[in-house]
Amino acid sequence: MGEIIERPSVSPILWNADTEVCLFYAMRGHKPVGINKHFHMMGIHSKFAQSLGQPVTSAQIWEHLSTMYNLAVLDESDALPFNNNVKHFQLPEDILNFGKDKTKKEQHEAAVKTPSTAKSSSNKDLQLQSKSTPPSAKSNRKRTRNVTSVSPAVGASGPGSSKRRR
Repeated sequence: MGEIIERPSVSPILWNADTEVCLFYAMRGHKPVGINKHFHMMGIHSKFAQSLGQPVTSAQIWEHLSTMYNLAVLDESDALPFNNNVKHFQLPEDILNFGKDKTKKEQHEAAVKTPSTAKSSSNKDLQLQSKSTPPSAKSNRKRTRNVTSVSPAVGASGPGSSKRRR
């Protein structure tokens, strides 16, 4: 049914100057704060694990970054790329009560009457259109070119010949 995937054991990271430099290089171009912090962390995690050469979890990176920076304050100070003001909104009463005034019988009658009136008006429109348009416009057939026969005196290079020069 389901496949069990065994992940390699993750050992603790020995944080020294070299591993922190690797982390900073991995963070280049990625900012782990703000609205897209988790997407940026994916990039940081990938680059850092590759440069370190051992399995690393993003939780280990978050934990170390939280010892270096106050991530909560950085999240709040990061400007959003859009306006995120919360406003109270409520639909107008006429929209909320739309259709509640009519009874189900009236709604059914209205639904039954609507298609028949639309059909009769569309038939009238078609009749008026067919009377006003000329017969050539009614035809949807393709026009074909009338090909005249070539007289032998004119030759193959004359007008109306099937061979054309380019």
